[in-house]
Amino acid sequence: MKMNKYILEIEEEQTIEMTAGWVASAQLQVHKIALWVQAMEDAPLIARTFKLYATGESIDPNEIYIGTVQTHLVKTTYHIYEVTQTTSTDEDD
Repeated sequence: MKMNKYILEIEEEQTIEMTAGWVASAQLQVHKIALWVQAMEDAPLIARTFKLYATGESIDPNEIYIGTVQTHLVKTTYHIYEVTQTTSTDEDD
């Protein structure tokens, strides 16, 4: 098993290639949002989508809460959620 670190941009939604595994922590590190993912050594890379919400914004109930970080530069608190397969992000209708 190993712990991998991934950086999130301060954007509303983003998809990043990362290992399949459990997001163990989300923290601010040197003015950037970092996610630490615990994964098996041979875990595949997969595309995972995350959304950042400010306090008070509406959140899709199908998304999975990851953590909350407070930024120093823009003095904003962000709540990080992972978009699940059941979350509708496509405009099919």
